[in-house]
Amino acid sequence: MTDALKEAVRLNSLISYDEEFLSCDRERLILVKDNICTVDYDTTCASRVLEGYRPAYDATAVAKLRNSGFRILGKTNMDEFAMGSTGETSVFGPILNPCDDTRVAGGSSGGSAVAVKVGLVDYALGSDTGGSIRLPASYCGVVGIKPTYGRVSRYGLISYASSFDQIGVLAKDSLSAAYILDVICGVDKRDATSVERRMDESFVSLCDGSIEGLRIGVPTRLKVDDGVRDSIDKALNLLRECGAVIVDIDLELLHEALAAYYIIACAQASSNLARYDGIKYGKGLEYMGEEVVKRMKLGEYVLSAGFYDEYYMKALKLRRVISEQYIKIYGDVDIIAGPVAPGIAPKLHEYKNGLNMYMCDIYNISANLLGLPALSVPIFPSDGMPVGLSLMGKHWCEGDILRVAHKIEGSVNIR
Repeated sequence: MTDALKEAVRLNSLISYDEEFLSCDRERLILVKDNICTVDYDTTCASRVLEGYRPAYDATAVAKLRNSGFRILGKTNMDEFAMGSTGETSVFGPILNPCDDTRVAGGSSGGSAVAVKVGLVDYALGSDTGGSIRLPASYCGVVGIKPTYGRVSRYGLISYASSFDQIGVLAKDSLSAAYILDVICGVDKRDATSVERRMDESFVSLCDGSIEGLRIGVPTRLKVDDGVRDSIDKALNLLRECGAVIVDIDLELLHEALAAYYIIACAQASSNLARYDGIKYGKGLEYMGEEVVKRMKLGEYVLSAGFYDEYYMKALKLRRVISEQYIKIYGDVDIIAGPVAPGIAPKLHEYKNGLNMYMCDIYNISANLLGLPALSVPIFPSDGMPVGLSLMGKHWCEGDILRVAHKIEGSVNIR
């Protein structure tokens, strides 16, 4: 067992793995989050409900990786059914932060972020429904990208909230993330939401180039810890020195967006998870964890007679209003930049109040509400802990945010 594997196991980032693959070419080795189907490993969503479930097929993203010569090293730990922001709701136990094991790794793709950070692999697949790739990337100090909704097929991804879910990548740097994105993107007839977008250049090639004149919008009046604010300001100054134009913007509906997101996400979750009744496979809903049950009940409530119009329909209308606001903002800027999280990774069990955990997602959920590409790139640490800069681009403009991330990585040694 290698030192990196020992550390990944100690931090509880892995659910299953095949140690023999560690002798393979590192560039062709990847880990997969446990809610993405694989024929050679169980896919449990870190839940007792799917204990022992072995899919009969690979997710499209996994199949594309295999066809390109990749070996699947194993499956990574996660929040149960991807419902959580800390990595603590897994039936296999909490995922520990590699920079301070008294802190959380973030969720729900925490296992993938940890495995990359400790050097077990250069990249891992994750899924992002409301920041589930970007938040652990920020807390652990790796790159995490959620592509445009429809860029990567969702076939074989076990659904949480279907209109928000997107497979993405956690990686050691932006070039590595772009490399995997080049492999897994593309239209898929088995996923009606996937879109064919012809590209003249690869994502890897789009990482290089100048950011001279690129307009980057920075929201004002954001509530973040002083250390995070200082890190963000330093990163923005770097981008300004590289020729980017920094513009102040006002995201008027940021807090309302969080409410709309959780209403819609929980409503879709209550529908998606209703299939786990224990009749065709596995155990019934009584084996769901506390956080999953809470979100399902909230979803059932907002969809029930008498509350559907009051909550769910209003949330959908608000989603449209927020979309119109962002369309207007993107008429003036190319990218929106800001913090991934209000602070550094919290201590284990610090968020006993679920609302505090939900607030971790406040700066991430807009990308999922609107289907925009977004990533987290490590910048200057705060109190010795990683801090991520959020970069959110226009639809289908992953190249812009990857190029900015690559410029940041090349400007200063931030690891």
